[in-house]
Amino acid sequence: METDIEQAYMDALYPRLPAFDIRPSDAALVVIDVQNFIARPDTGQGRRLLDAGRADLNRDYFGRVAAAIRNIGTLLAAARRVGIEVIYIAINAHTKDARDCSQVTRALGIRLPKDSPGNQIVSEIAPRPDEVVLFKITSSAFNSTPLHMILQNMGKRTLVLTGLITNGCVESTARDARDLGYRVVLVGDACATYSDETHRRTLRWLERTIGNVAATDAVVATLLAHAP
Repeated sequence: METDIEQAYMDALYPRLPAFDIRPSDAALVVIDVQNFIARPDTGQGRRLLDAGRADLNRDYFGRVAAAIRNIGTLLAAARRVGIEVIYIAINAHTKDARDCSQVTRALGIRLPKDSPGNQIVSEIAPRPDEVVLFKITSSAFNSTPLHMILQNMGKRTLVLTGLITNGCVESTARDARDLGYRVVLVGDACATYSDETHRRTLRWLERTIGNVAATDAVVATLLAHAP
């Protein structure tokens, strides 16, 4: 019932956005926080769930994460083929005790020491040597990195967003991107979070208020249409 009410408000208040074209000349594929401590079941968040006796939650969440990583890999291959800029965002404090992070972040104990193995981007979708990797200490990639300046320097106006988690850093980055004037395309099946319902609900709101939401296959088809 609550979902129906939300949908009614969206239908009454927010017209559907036009589909944004994804052109190699002014688009960037952004991969957000797909790191070992968020994306691996045996370290970081996964280890915390196991230590709490919640192996069931571990299997559920990391199954969705694995599917998202596979789709990100597919998107990366297409983007690299047609020459779309790839930018990685990764959480990594500047200090060993994360004292440079916010008070709430420190209180939650959700940051690993600087340059910990858990902070590394997962190997399946590792950056290539000349691709941009930006470290952040905030939820939004725009608040603690030069992402906006770099995108402006490169002439990028359309952002294809992927990563972890949907209703956390991905959503925060998407909202800031819209406010900064970017066209946002969220690849729904290349993102993941702790429950399917939260994932769907977040994408539903973002699609009506922030930008487009599309599936990996559709985005890849759009990208490859620009292949030489």
